[in-house]
Amino acid sequence: MKVIIAGSGVEGPVLGMLLKHKGFDPIIYERSTHIGGGIGVAPAPQTFRVFKILGLADELLSLGAPIESIVSYSVLSSRPEELLRTNVPSEVRASEGWPIMGIGRDAFVKWVVSKAQERGVPVHLGKGVKNVREVGDKVIVTLTDGSEDEADLVIGADGLHSIVRELLFGKEEADFCKLIELGGHSKTPESLLQHKSTILHWYGDGIHLVSFPVNPMGTERMWICTMAEEAEAHETWRALTREELHVIMKELPIFTDPRWAGAPKDLLTNHSHFVKYGLYDRPPLEKWHKGRIVLAGDAAHPTSPHLGQGPNQAMEDAYHLVRVLCEFKDGKRPLEDALTEYEQIRLPRVSAMVKEARKEGEFRVVLGEEACRKRDEELRKGFDRETLQLYREQTRGPYVGESAI
Repeated sequence: MKVIIAGSGVEGPVLGMLLKHKGFDPIIYERSTHIGGGIGVAPAPQTFRVFKILGLADELLSLGAPIESIVSYSVLSSRPEELLRTNVPSEVRASEGWPIMGIGRDAFVKWVVSKAQERGVPVHLGKGVKNVREVGDKVIVTLTDGSEDEADLVIGADGLHSIVRELLFGKEEADFCKLIELGGHSKTPESLLQHKSTILHWYGDGIHLVSFPVNPMGTERMWICTMAEEAEAHETWRALTREELHVIMKELPIFTDPRWAGAPKDLLTNHSHFVKYGLYDRPPLEKWHKGRIVLAGDAAHPTSPHLGQGPNQAMEDAYHLVRVLCEFKDGKRPLEDALTEYEQIRLPRVSAMVKEARKEGEFRVVLGEEACRKRDEELRKGFDRETLQLYREQTRGPYVGESAI
């Protein structure tokens, strides 16, 4: 059974490997001419469980930095005040058997693509999906280079600006969250070397900064600075020019406000690259498939990144989609029933996560001292907050007990 996958980002190659593992014939088409890009990902236990099926979980462990703790600071007074220190990531590892880990997104995507190719999954760059049409029990795919291919099924895993989603359900604009982010990687400054396995948060007035290590030694960290912004900024993952950086640094509180002096300023000063982008999500769809075409990952449920669950939820999609497709391939159920079950399992779970991720972003970035003080008091509650309780529950996915694939 041949399956065309649109997109070779985080999810496409994993879908390809799982399908190949179960006897399908997958092929990936990617509209970009290169792979990788982005800032960081935080694989959690549900991702490791999927990679264990593929025999890759231990290798994934070697690529990044397992997270053991979280420390949060308020940047409202003359020096940062510690709000929260928790070992919840260590507790997650102890209870779930796998860690929460920090890794550069560029390295992660290039690794999963290389693994898919090693296992015989073709990955074609510079050939995005332009159109799809069903003819009998086949799907004909027109690609951006003018060529065509056909398959028994098409999976749209082509991200936030999914063409497959648009072809299925019509054009709709992504919903700008009125937040922009600056992000990059930096050599870990001396002031942060003691935090080689720690996620760090700094909360200020109208600005939030988060950082975690992305290599096993903790000598490189990713960081993302989130601020309120009315003007949209589409993501291109293009590194900013020296002139663009100069303008930003002249206005960014981390460089201009003495309360941010020390570790936060050191971190951004040591940057190796610097990108700027807006945050978007979309209202949930009622269904993710039509006929022999189905969505997965950000194409189905794009989310703002504040709970670090985008890639993890994509892995859960991959697991359940392949599981139900196996039942269809083996003649145990019709395709419509299989894809409907996939939606029924995944839609409520990801809809709750998308909602809470946006809520978390709005909670982190508030304006005015009174609102900031109220936020900081809530932060002291740590993982007792509803949003983080949901995150903790999510790490128990994508299945209970033994894998069904």
